Amino acid sequence: MAFNGDGFLQTENEISATIFLTRFLCGYTALTASARSFFGKDAKNPQKKGLHADSKIKATFSTMKKYSPAVHKIAGVAFEPFLYAEKIKIDEMTVDQKGVNAGFSALARFPLIFPFSVSGSIYPEFGTIFSSKVSAILFSHEIQRGIPAISVFARRVYVSASFSEKLECKTEREFFDIARIVEIFKSATNEDWTPKATLYLSLDFAPNTGYFAQSVSITASAFASFLPKESGQKKWSVGVGASANF
Repeated sequence: MAFNGDGFLQTENEISATIFLTRFLCGYTALTASARSFFGKDAKNPQKKGLHADSKIKATFSTMKKYSPAVHKIAGVAFEPFLYAEKIKIDEMTVDQKGVNAGFSALARFPLIFPFSVSGSIYPEFGTIFSSKVSAILFSHEIQRGIPAISVFARRVYVSASFSEKLECKTEREFFDIARIVEIFKSATNEDWTPKATLYLSLDFAPNTGYFAQSVSITASAFASFLPKESGQKKWSVGVGASANF
């Protein structure tokens, strides 16, 4: 959930379950069912407001694996076709839209001097037709030391960078838009594309207390983003964020 000076801003929720169908020497296949919802308004994207909900079934084929003990040394490819139903409701008087669609995502990670990944998706999120992203770990340093004063075990600090681009949906979605994807790409203009460059400074750490030291992982990041094009948004933005896995 998020709030600003005016009060409630937005809430976003997701739940999913995965079953692994097969495992083999260098990868696996899996089936995932998920549901997610967004309610409120997005300060970064004024067009995204109201209720957005979808449920999705996706199949995954992945050969991702670590090729050395180093944390970021992962290589392989992954492919995910999916089928989903969605509902968008802005308010009682405007948009009330629902439909069924399909899409896919692909990811490749390369263990070169700077570990980097390349990804692309058709219909990855609400209001987005296509997105692509190139990211790389520019610097990584293992700390692996406890800080008794605050009961924290610092694992590593790293710097990463990414460049992404997405094609936004400017018109109403139609039933099974994937069948019109070539037509949609041909009709897109330069104004529909949004490039973005981001630099991250991240710290991985964990509570330095018994069981939690092994079962909890926390990542805190500071970032700076740059939007090369005029898009009604600020060209520069900075912020901080954190995530936790248990």
